[in-house]
Amino acid sequence: MEESDPEVKVVQDEYLKLAKTMIEDATPLEIEPLKDRDIFELLGFE
Repeated sequence: MEESDPEVKVVQDEYLKLAKTMIEDATPLEIEPLKDRDIFELLGFE
């Protein structure tokens, strides 16, 4: 496939549209860091 191929351009445009939507419409989330003990439990260390 060549970069000037119309099918490639369609896919690139759709990808850029999706990326733009993800960035612009993203709702920020409140985060709360995990304590070390919680991380170890998630990883299976007891």
